[in-house]
Amino acid sequence: MQTSDTLDRLISQGFSKTILTRFWSKVNKDGPIPEHCPELGPCWIWTGYLAKKGYGSISSGRSQGEHPFKPINVHRVSWLIHYAEIPEGLSVLHHCDNPPCVRPDHLFLGTPHENTQDMMRKGRHIRAMAKLTDEMALEILSIGRTIPASILAQRYNVIPRTIRNLLNEKTYGHINRETPAISPTPQ
Repeated sequence: MQTSDTLDRLISQGFSKTILTRFWSKVNKDGPIPEHCPELGPCWIWTGYLAKKGYGSISSGRSQGEHPFKPINVHRVSWLIHYAEIPEGLSVLHHCDNPPCVRPDHLFLGTPHENTQDMMRKGRHIRAMAKLTDEMALEILSIGRTIPASILAQRYNVIPRTIRNLLNEKTYGHINRETPAISPTPQ
């Protein structure tokens, strides 16, 4: 648990006194180990609200003038908790490339240009545009709505909207939705 100095610092940056409790109550430290860098160890997954592109989000818990209870990406909050400041012009990036991860040693600071270079180096620019295979789409359809789209998106390495569009029949119209993902065993 963080010290009272950490809480005092966060409060001075516009957070409520409940930020640490709210943050830690939504962190699962038994997340997946990134395949491309297993030496990092397991991700700490944010189990709360996921905003666009799968990034976790939390309210500051305190009115910010014109922007009451401004939502903040949780990986940025994790950086502030563990390392203090985020200098002007820098972003908090992920070594693990897992948007809901808040593990501090999976995070690093970088400029927008460095973020783009990191993305290109790791091939994320291609992966971000990749679609589900027909087999993956059939698996997701067989699961249906029993698992939240955000969890399925993490599992299949896509954004939640991709899952929702599939389930709502907005995409993958060429797939025979009556065909089960797993064929029954002949008797």
